[in-house]
Amino acid sequence: MKNFDLVSADFFRCVSTGDVFAVKMRWNGEILGAAGPLNPDALRSPDQYTYTDELIDFIRDRNDKLILMDPIASC
Repeated sequence: MKNFDLVSADFFRCVSTGDVFAVKMRWNGEILGAAGPLNPDALRSPDQYTYTDELIDFIRDRNDKLILMDPIASC
């Protein structure tokens, strides 16, 4: 049985602009909120951001241009 409340927050970089966003989503890909654009040189833990629904459509519209990033590997 799946846990339908499982939520994760990760960083995504836009390949066309370089902008970084923190995105919170459910296990099934439903976007719950986002924060950004963020300074990639000063990223904190994804749990430390305030996520709003204001960027959900923006993130959805650019889904094909966003790549999951590993903030530790980008240092």
